[in-house]
Amino acid sequence: MKILLIFTGLLLLFSLGGCNMKSGKIEFLKEHESEITDYIESKNPNIKKVTYDWNSLEIGDSGAFTEKLYNIEFNYEPSKYPDYSVSMSIYVDNLNNPKKIKKISIPDLSE
Repeated sequence: MKILLIFTGLLLLFSLGGCNMKSGKIEFLKEHESEITDYIESKNPNIKKVTYDWNSLEIGDSGAFTEKLYNIEFNYEPSKYPDYSVSMSIYVDNLNNPKKIKKISIPDLSE
């Protein structure tokens, strides 16, 4: 019983820590939302609205031996496929404590 209690406590501690770490990254992205939106709109002048799924944020990479990055999903209007999200990659100067966006990568949004 004691081991189960300790395990449950540790699990709770780690899950709360993960939430706080993710929320800090989401805060950073929200602070740079207009910069990200400007970049997306520059790829297609017909885009009128961009919405982000902040909870989709994940840390990943684009392949073996590549730089780690943030992946996040967004939707835009008008779109041929309004029910589907688009994934974007955001490269930052420091994954754990970002201060600056280095690069944004999105698929071709031309219609």
